[in-house]
Amino acid sequence: MRPRNRSRRSETAPACRGLSLVELLVATLLGLLLSAGMVSLYLESRRQYFHDEQLARLQENGRYALNLLSRELAMTGFFGGVLNPVEIPPLAVGRDCAATHWALDGAVDLDMVNDYTQASTASVVTTGGALLTCLDAGSIATATDALLVKRTAAEASLHAGMASDYLTSSRTPRWYLQLQRDTRPQWRKLAPLTLLAQASEDTESSYWEAVARIFYIRNYSDPDNPADGLSTLCMESLVNDAMTTRCLVEGVENMQLELGIDTDGDGTANRYTASPEAAEIGLAVSARVSLLLRSIQPVAGHRDTREYRVGALVLPARHDAFMRRVFSTTVHLRNGIWPISPGDLS
Repeated sequence: MRPRNRSRRSETAPACRGLSLVELLVATLLGLLLSAGMVSLYLESRRQYFHDEQLARLQENGRYALNLLSRELAMTGFFGGVLNPVEIPPLAVGRDCAATHWALDGAVDLDMVNDYTQASTASVVTTGGALLTCLDAGSIATATDALLVKRTAAEASLHAGMASDYLTSSRTPRWYLQLQRDTRPQWRKLAPLTLLAQASEDTESSYWEAVARIFYIRNYSDPDNPADGLSTLCMESLVNDAMTTRCLVEGVENMQLELGIDTDGDGTANRYTASPEAAEIGLAVSARVSLLLRSIQPVAGHRDTREYRVGALVLPARHDAFMRRVFSTTVHLRNGIWPISPGDLS
């Protein structure tokens, strides 16, 4: 007679048997393949997210820079409604951008630098002949243009005794264009707080804040690291009583300007030129702005093999991992730049 416990042990033995070595290896291989697929999917999703993020930032920067320059060009030559800015006597500011009274000289409200080339002089010379001492010539990206505009703010800080909502109570003096009936327009340096104090008394005048700006491409972004290689759209502007540097948009590699010249005095452009003569700037009735922007960081798996046409300039492929896009628009110069017949140039 057989023992019961031995019979039970033989009946349950197959259920307690473990995995063989082959089965364990197959299971491990399947787990590794599944994990590798999940990791690959995660990395691809992350790469695509980074790609989309860089592209979205590039497009946002491009639209912002283009809208900013378009507005500046559209407002160029606006001096509170004064039809002939030559009537406004120029004055010197605390720290100007040229040897003469550049910032507050409305006679030349539009100027440019065409395809800047590093020169032996420490100053930048514009098409109109201005010697810009406020710019660091060594920091400007080569083969790029610079835009110079002068105007006043679009809204009066004080008009007929009514202060603008943008007028602050600052005690720091700023430059304003004072307009008064039957009186020659003049620049005045006043603190905003002073304007607020005399708002109820001076009901016959209007005060328009002065705007003088130079837009250019700097070959670096971080002022503490000039070797970072990230080109940036910067602005030298009149702030209070001095020209001050402020950088606006990173990743702007090139800016090209083309002026639409009116040669027959009908108010429309007959031709566009990227390298106008000094006398032709006064004949400009429109302007084309073209910008080349790149992504802030390189994108893995991307290689830039395209050529880019930026205005009249063709730039070769860089063969790097940065994404690039060209943004362009045409702006009508409607303020202060009046059609002139060709005979007026003589």
